Amino acid sequence: MDDDELIHQARAEIGEAIVRARSKSPAISATTNPPTFENYNICHTPIVFSPSSAFQKLTDKVWSQFRLSKRNNTVERISYASVRNNVDEFRKIYVEGSVPVIITGMLDQWSAMSKWRDREYLSTQMGERLVTIALTPNGWADAVTRVPKEMVQQEGTNGEDKTLFVQPAEQRMTVGGFLSKLLDTGESEYWPNSDYQAVKSIVQDVRTPVYYAQFQNSSLSKEYQPLQDDILSNVYEFGCEAFGTQCGLDAQNMWIGDARATTSLHQDWYENLYGVVVGTKSFVLIPPWEAAYFQKKMFRNARYIYEQGKFSVVLEEPNLQSHDTPDNERKNNQDNDDDEDADMEPMIQIPGMTPWIPVDPTDPKLSQEANPNFQYAHCVRFEVHAGEVLYMPALWLHHIHQINDPQTRTVIAVNWWYDMDFESKMYSFISKLQ
Repeated sequence: MDDDELIHQARAEIGEAIVRARSKSPAISATTNPPTFENYNICHTPIVFSPSSAFQKLTDKVWSQFRLSKRNNTVERISYASVRNNVDEFRKIYVEGSVPVIITGMLDQWSAMSKWRDREYLSTQMGERLVTIALTPNGWADAVTRVPKEMVQQEGTNGEDKTLFVQPAEQRMTVGGFLSKLLDTGESEYWPNSDYQAVKSIVQDVRTPVYYAQFQNSSLSKEYQPLQDDILSNVYEFGCEAFGTQCGLDAQNMWIGDARATTSLHQDWYENLYGVVVGTKSFVLIPPWEAAYFQKKMFRNARYIYEQGKFSVVLEEPNLQSHDTPDNERKNNQDNDDDEDADMEPMIQIPGMTPWIPVDPTDPKLSQEANPNFQYAHCVRFEVHAGEVLYMPALWLHHIHQINDPQTRTVIAVNWWYDMDFESKMYSFISKLQ
């Protein structure tokens, strides 16, 4: 059976599974224009595949065609010296093959490798310039979170706890002030998002927030300009050559935090070069051809508010002028006139709601309960250490948490997002599968 036949069977199976799931849930209604959370009953019944399904056979076949083995549970490390003068081979093996890889020695010549370990240097160099800092009670920004009813500000919440897509509170502060918040907490504990009791206890306790510099609108160039002389252009230039002229640089971002800050499972429509300067980043990656195992669900948008030493949550009102959500906004930027993709059914866009994957891959038991198909997915787990750069191909699902540098008690990274190639073989394959 060739790939096209397997894809056809897999799509049919997924469609049948969705029909079965919806038949067990309240009917989905999107009769008004635009649909809203008031008239949309969300299908939360898990969509389950059989282990012998065509979809399973298809993912196994795809795995066999890639250098990354699903049994190794890690990614390859290659030296910068081996690829810097042979970018064409890197593109052919890793970019066209959609294979994540860690490049060692790429940041060796950066003065940031030593300077950014010095709190006083960072504070002095940035001076009184203000940067955007995210605040959460548990370290999970932009994540699906079960919120205690006592934290929700609005009336009409029926006195119940709510599962919401919660974005962080934000404050503008100097880098010196921000670093003092990080270093003075005395805490370095990683909290799984499933630790509901930890979140609930914060309702009563006056607790130090988790601070994280994660502003993603090209923050390195927009907010941290005084630090740009500490990094060389080699990573940026390597990406331009590796991803080709059709893949322009979309953003270059700075990330500063500690072990309490976590990035929830999601996927980006960008090629990503992710360089760690201080500390360690711990990744869980899942290939895009297994995304169907991780059913996206719709969640009401909300945002943390931090006032007088306590957190609350405010529900965001829908913007009826825009149907875009954080996940599909990037996809909508592409020209999707290809007849081959014309029958792809997008998730209904609902103002005031966000489609997200409510899975924490670091908690397999909870993930299995939320998504029965989790047992079939191949989670690739590894760490990226200071001085290393991860190439993370577009559309790979990823979850990230941090491991503090033992001396600085911080984690600092820089990443570059490049537009993905919508003519690539991988995107064509994923489009057919969807």
